[in-house]
Amino acid sequence: MTDTAIQKRDERPLANLVGTYRSADEANDRMAWAAEHAHLISPASSVGALPEGVGLALTAVVVDPETDVYKTDGGKLGLGKSTLQKIAHAVGVSWNPTLSGRMDDGSNPYYVRWKAVGTYRAFDGQEQTICAEKELDLRNGSPAARELKDRQLAQMRLHIQAHAETKAQLRAIRSLGIKTSYSREELQKPFVAARVLFTGETSDPELKRIFAQRTADAFLGGSKMLYGDAPAQPLPALAPPPVGTVPADPDDVSGFMDTVEQPPAPAPAQQKREQSKPRESAEVSGHVIPGGRSKGTPIEKADVDDLKYWARRFGEDLDGGKSRAPERDQDMLQAFEAELASRGSKL
Repeated sequence: MTDTAIQKRDERPLANLVGTYRSADEANDRMAWAAEHAHLISPASSVGALPEGVGLALTAVVVDPETDVYKTDGGKLGLGKSTLQKIAHAVGVSWNPTLSGRMDDGSNPYYVRWKAVGTYRAFDGQEQTICAEKELDLRNGSPAARELKDRQLAQMRLHIQAHAETKAQLRAIRSLGIKTSYSREELQKPFVAARVLFTGETSDPELKRIFAQRTADAFLGGSKMLYGDAPAQPLPALAPPPVGTVPADPDDVSGFMDTVEQPPAPAPAQQKREQSKPRESAEVSGHVIPGGRSKGTPIEKADVDDLKYWARRFGEDLDGGKSRAPERDQDMLQAFEAELASRGSKL
């Protein structure tokens, strides 16, 4: 190939390179270009002969450095949830619901350990597994809880299981060859994902009939074909480790808002009015005011003064060793503090 031909190949726009290719030579030519001019996410750098009815798809994911990322330590940028999920979809990752799930025993509402297991198909047709775990410790005194602001902590606690599940999946996706952070210049290049897929394209009439039947089987029994009939082994139910032993990851603080959609913050004047106002339509947590004039009132409907009073009481009893049920009182204190934080108020 001449230098002129190479130059022309390198100048081809990205839109002309993505697509599905039946020819291995053509697919390898496209992947070679992507490896040089983009971030190639692929099980291998090249593909051998493609069997009948199978093609190689190249999909581009373009990152906006202003909206699709979050800042990390060192001034670099981490890929946000939506971008990583787009890349996983382009690679063909499928999450296995029978092997994924919560690994802790659920004894503390502010600690979750989640395992995410997914699969994708390599160029040789074999299924490859990606797996990752995420510990999210938002108990009082934990490194992550200390680094988060009160309102952030309250929001994370409200959706702690969803955060842990999403973060475990994002960790697994990064194992495909995605770095934890990139410079702004690096993100000028798009990500190109390579995936083998069944196209059913063939000139053989008999193979066309077989492929049509297999396609129908896949649509009619997809779940059974993917995961089989046998029940999965139950995930372990581990007790939470001591507070302080789970380190805070940078994305627990910098990127936590990216894992769950959050409502816009109210205007300052409105926020000030609402700080002491009970939440009329709040989801009830089950915690109530234990005594006094508002005894039995759900904390979501209690006045802020009552919340502050009882939070101080629980804190003083715990600090002074006067609590007769420390675990219960600690849980109550966390619930009262979270409710105060959700209203933008502190002790």
